[in-house]
Amino acid sequence: MQISAWILFPLLNLQFFTCLSPVLPSLATSLILSIIFGVTGLVGVYMGYKASVIDPVDANVKEAAPQEDDDDDDEEVEVEANTKFCWVCQTRVHEKSMHCKFCDKCVHHFDHHCQWLNTCVGKANYKYFFGTLCALSAFLCIDVAVSLYIVITYFMQRKVGEGPTYDKLSTIYGGGNDLALIIIILVVLVLVVFFVALLFQLLYFHIMLQRKGITTYEFIVRDNAQKREHEKKERAISSLRTEMIAERKANGKCVWGLSLAKYCPICDPVRQELKDGTTTTVLEHNGNGHNVAVDDEVDFPSDHPESLSAERSEIIRINVEHRDEDK
Repeated sequence: MQISAWILFPLLNLQFFTCLSPVLPSLATSLILSIIFGVTGLVGVYMGYKASVIDPVDANVKEAAPQEDDDDDDEEVEVEANTKFCWVCQTRVHEKSMHCKFCDKCVHHFDHHCQWLNTCVGKANYKYFFGTLCALSAFLCIDVAVSLYIVITYFMQRKVGEGPTYDKLSTIYGGGNDLALIIIILVVLVLVVFFVALLFQLLYFHIMLQRKGITTYEFIVRDNAQKREHEKKERAISSLRTEMIAERKANGKCVWGLSLAKYCPICDPVRQELKDGTTTTVLEHNGNGHNVAVDDEVDFPSDHPESLSAERSEIIRINVEHRDEDK
C-alpha cells in the first residue's frame, strides 16, 4: 500500500498541472490554486516522511538493546513504575506500549500500524501521522473542487459553443483533445473522490479519538469488549425467553406473542421485565434455569453439578425492585 501511495501522488500532480491548472479561466486563479495545491502536497509528503522515519519504539527497548562496550551486565535493574514485561522484547516497557507483529518491536503509546506509511504509529510520530491526514485531505479536496468546476463549466459552455473553459480545452495541446481531457479528468475525479471519502472518514475517526483521549488500539479493544458483552446479554435473554415460554406452556398459556416479541425490543416483555426496578444487580445465568447473584456467596466445588462453567455462564444486567417488607 505504501508503494501505491507513492505512485498515486505524482500521478495526481501530473494530472493537476497538465489537465486542470492550464484550463482555469484566469492566470491569477491558476497560479494561486497551483501554489496552494503544491504546498499542501509537499506538506503531506514531509509529514508522511517524518512519520515514517521517526522510530516510535519504547525507550526501554532501546536501552535494553545489546551494546558492545557494556560492562554493567551484573548491575541490578530497578523496576520502574507503570511498566509491564514484554515476553518478545524480553524487557520491561511502558504500560501503554504494545508489541507490533509487523515491526517486531514494542511501540510506546501504540496507536496502530499504518500500512500506507509502512510504519507503526505511536506517541513519537502520531502528530506527523495526523498532519499527513490533514494535508492530504486538503490536497485532494483542491483537486476534486477544481475538477468539478472544469467538468461542469465545460459541459455548460459546450451547449453554447463558447466560453473560457470550453475554448481552452478545445485549443490546448494542438486542439481537438477536449473530450479526451474531460474523460481523463472524470476518471481521476472518481478515483480521488473515493480516496477523499476514506481520508475524511479516517480524519474524523482520529479527531473523535483525540476528543476521547484514547488510541486506535484502545478503541478496538473497547469495541470488541462491548460486542462480546452484547452477545452474552443476547444469549442470556434468549435463554430466559426459552424458560418463560416453557413456563407458559406448562401453565397452558399462549406463547406466540412472547416468541414474536423478540423482533420488537420496545414491546418485548422479556426485556421490559429486565428493565423494571431501581437497583441494578448482576446475575449469572448458567443455562440450567438457575440464576445466582454475583454478590451472593456461592462456593461450589469444581465437580459439583451446580458449579457455573465459563462456557455456560451468561451475564445479564437486570433491575430488581427492592420493596420494603414492612409495607
